[in-house]
Amino acid sequence: MTLAFDEIHPHEKGFGTFFSDEIAPILEDVEAARLEARKSFNTRLLICVLAAVPAGLALYVFSSFFFHPDTSDLTGWGVVAAIGGAIWWVNQPRRKFLVAFKQRILRPIAEFLGFDFSHDGRDLCAGFSETGILHDHHEREYEDGFAGAHRGVEISFEEVKLIDVSRDSKGRQRRTTVFDGVAAMMRMNKRFNGHTVIKEDRGKIGNWLTDAFNEFEKVELEDPRFED
Repeated sequence: MTLAFDEIHPHEKGFGTFFSDEIAPILEDVEAARLEARKSFNTRLLICVLAAVPAGLALYVFSSFFFHPDTSDLTGWGVVAAIGGAIWWVNQPRRKFLVAFKQRILRPIAEFLGFDFSHDGRDLCAGFSETGILHDHHEREYEDGFAGAHRGVEISFEEVKLIDVSRDSKGRQRRTTVFDGVAAMMRMNKRFNGHTVIKEDRGKIGNWLTDAFNEFEKVELEDPRFED
């Protein structure tokens, strides 16, 4: 495999050689592992689909003969547990492949760029609830964390999902994803004496309406390119 990289910036120098020597030789193995994982996933999914009907009938007959009607909730929880276990089992090949892919591809690329990589993430949002920069949430999921420095600035970032858990009028649990994206944390070389929030640009009218109902003061940035 022959690929060309621009390598314009200093931290990119030598990446083409690194990719040819370290990444390209294992891509065929990685692709073979991906196809095997997909085949295993499809096989397990087919087994679960074929087994669902007889398993459901067997559970119905068993519960009818051996369980008192008052134990219907127990039967229901058993079904939920069985479905959850089946989903976990079917997705195992995919999970194992993704972890292996990240370790074999993402980790060495991150190390070349001077970053540490953790496929489990680092929970950068921990302790940030009091700052007011996060959506209200009850659960966090995070993965693919990178930590290092660029041009003398310490930076960490990872994929984050924030989940709000609530219940409806019937007591049923509802899980709503309020944020699904990348969280980044940087150590600035300036001291701030206030609370700074970066918000989405909603256009002139949208920004005016938003600013009219909060106590924040707009800050003009020094670099117009960063402002844009």
